[in-house]
Amino acid sequence: RDFGKVINTLSILSRSAVAVQKGFMPFPLDGSAPDDEIYSGLSDQIDDTVDEDDDLYDFVEDEDNEGDEIYEDLMKTDEQPETQQKTGVDKRECCLQEIRQTEEKYTDTLESILKHFMKPLERYLQTQDIENIFINVKELASTHRSLLDEVRNSILMEGAKTLHQVFVNYKERLLLYGHYCSQVEAATKHLDKLSSMREDIRMKLEECSNRANSGRFSLRDL
Repeated sequence: RDFGKVINTLSILSRSAVAVQKGFMPFPLDGSAPDDEIYSGLSDQIDDTVDEDDDLYDFVEDEDNEGDEIYEDLMKTDEQPETQQKTGVDKRECCLQEIRQTEEKYTDTLESILKHFMKPLERYLQTQDIENIFINVKELASTHRSLLDEVRNSILMEGAKTLHQVFVNYKERLLLYGHYCSQVEAATKHLDKLSSMREDIRMKLEECSNRANSGRFSLRDL
C-alpha cells in the first residue's frame, strides 16, 4: 500500500552525498516513465514473456516464503502472557521492547555469521573468496553493535525520547546495505560454486551450521 513512499524514500537516499560518493547510481533516472505508465504496461510485458500454454494462476511454490520463515524463526522472541490486555502505555512499552529485541536478535545473527562461519572458513578459503562470500558483513555487524548500544540506552535510560534521532543519525551509516544488496546474489552463487567443487568446503559448511544453530540454517539461508 505504501510501496510508492518506500521507493520515493530510497530514491532520496540514493541521491544523498554519501551515496553519490560511494558510487551508487541515483534512481529513478531522468526520463523514467511515470508510475501509471509503468503499471499499465505490466500486462503487455507479461504477454511477451509468458508462453501461451502457461497458466498464470497455477500453484507455484513460494520461494520467498521460505526466507520469511527463516527470518521469523531468527527474530522470534518468547511471548509474554501477561501482555494480553494492553493499555495505551503498555502498547508503547511493547513496541519499544519489540524494537530492542529485534535489533538484539539481528545483531546476534550477524555476530554468529562472523564467529561460526567467516572465521572458521578463513583457514580454508582464499582472501578473495571470503570477500566475495561475506561482502561487508563485518562492517554491518560493527554498525549494528553500535546501533544496538544506542537503542538500548535510549529505551532503557531515556524513556525512548531520543530513539527517533538514533535512527536518523544512523541513516548514512546504514547505506552499507546498498553495497551488500548489490552483491548478495553473486555471493550466493560463489558459495554454491565452491561447495559443488570442493567436498571439504561443503563438509566444513555443514560443521559450521551445526555449531551455529544445530544445523537449522545454513550460511546460504542466513
